[in-house]
Amino acid sequence: MPILPDVLAPGLDIVFCGTGAGAWSARVGAYYANPGNKFWPTLHAIGLTPRRMSPGEFPQVLQFGIGLTDVAKEHVGQDTAIDLTLVDAAALRDKIVRYAPRFLAFTSKRAASLFLDLPTGAIPYGEQERRIGATRVHVLTSPSGQAGPHWSMEPWRALAQAVAAEAGQAAGLAPQCGDKTPAGTGGKGTGTSMTTIASLYRYPVKGFSAEALDQAELRPRHRFDHDRVYAIENGPSGFDPAAPAYKPKAKFLCLMKNARLAELETRFDPATQVWSIEGHGAPFSADLSDPAGRAATEAFLTEFMGEERRGPLKVLSALGHAFTDVGKPYISFINLASVAAVAELVGAPVDPLRFRANINLDGLAPWQELELVGREATIGAARVRFAKRTQRCAATNVNPDTAARDLEIPATLLRALDHMDCGIYADVIEGGQIEVGDELRLV
Repeated sequence: MPILPDVLAPGLDIVFCGTGAGAWSARVGAYYANPGNKFWPTLHAIGLTPRRMSPGEFPQVLQFGIGLTDVAKEHVGQDTAIDLTLVDAAALRDKIVRYAPRFLAFTSKRAASLFLDLPTGAIPYGEQERRIGATRVHVLTSPSGQAGPHWSMEPWRALAQAVAAEAGQAAGLAPQCGDKTPAGTGGKGTGTSMTTIASLYRYPVKGFSAEALDQAELRPRHRFDHDRVYAIENGPSGFDPAAPAYKPKAKFLCLMKNARLAELETRFDPATQVWSIEGHGAPFSADLSDPAGRAATEAFLTEFMGEERRGPLKVLSALGHAFTDVGKPYISFINLASVAAVAELVGAPVDPLRFRANINLDGLAPWQELELVGREATIGAARVRFAKRTQRCAATNVNPDTAARDLEIPATLLRALDHMDCGIYADVIEGGQIEVGDELRLV
C-alpha cells in the first residue's frame, strides 16, 4: 500500500519524484515533511509557488501545475536503506506516459538511478538526454537535510527557468531571459523575491547587547565599525594591546559561558565611548576610553558576575582590533529563512539575535547562504566576497530576552543536518554605505 498518495493530473508542468517517504514524512503523512528538508522553501524561492507552502498542504500543489510521486511508493526510511523489491520503475513510467507532464524532476540522484538503472556517478545534475515521450527529465540535488554540503540550488533554478521558457513557447511567446530570476540573484523578474537587508546590528562590547542600526559604512578588509571593539577579560588571557592578536572567546565574558550577560541591557556611544548598563541595580555608565571609567566598569561587572569569574575582570581594547570569533576582519550575515528552519527543527520560536550577526538577510531560501562561499555580491554601495560558513556555538542556546539556556541549537543542527552551520562570513572588498532595505545582488 502506498505510504503517500500520488498527487497527479494530466498536463502538469512538473512532477517531482523522490525515492520514497522518509520516516518523518511517513509519520505525519506529507511529502518532504522533515523540518530540515529544503523542498518546500525552495519551490517558493525559485518561483514555482507564490508562497512558501507547508508540507501538510501538499495536495494543493496541483493548482500550481505541480505533481508529486515516488519511485518506491511503499518504502519508508533513508534512501541508502531502500528495499529494491519495492522499486517500481515500470509503474512510474506508466504514470508519466499517462499524465504527460512537461517535466519529470527527480529530487535526488538516488531516485533517478533507481528509475534509469544507472549508477549515481553516471548521472549528471540537470536535464538528461533521455525523455519519456515528450516529457523532459531533470535530476536535482537532494533537498534532504542529510545532503549537507552536496546541496545546491542551481539545478532547481535551471529547472524553473526551463519550465518558464517552455510555458512561454507553449503560449506562443518568445522565451524571455530573466523571466524567473531566482531569489538571491537580485533580479526583478516575475514570481520571485529579492534578497534584501532586513536589519543591521553591531555589538560594541563582546558578549553584550546588540544595537540596531539603520545604516552602516563598510570599509575594505575591515569589520563592522564599532563592532566588538571592547571585551571583558575573564582572568588572564594573554592579550597584549600593544600587539593585538586573536584570542578564543572563552578568554572573555561571553554568552557561550556566561548566559547571565543577557540579563543586562547595554548601550554604547561611539562619539563619547560611554557604555551604559541597565538590569542590575541602579543604571550604570562609564567612559571606556578613560582608566577611571574602565576601573568602575570592572568593579560593576565583578559584583554582577559573582562566582562565574575565573579571575580579575579587565576591560580590553586595542586600536584597530575587534574581538570577533574569527581571526579575520569579517562581517557576518544570517539568513532569516534559515533561522525559521532552525525554529522548525527545535520546535520553538528562535530570535535571530541569538546568532549575533551584523546583517540579517530576507529573501533567501533556507540554508542558501551556506552555498555562497566564494561568491561575490553587491550590497548597497559596497561589494563583498563570502568567505566561510559560520559554525554555531552554545551562545545560540541563550534566550536574549530571558538569559535562559532554553534551546539546544548546535546539537539539534548536528543531529538533523550533520553540521552546526547557520550564517556566513564575508570580506568587504569594496567599501560603501549600506542601509536597511538595500538589495543584495550576486555577481
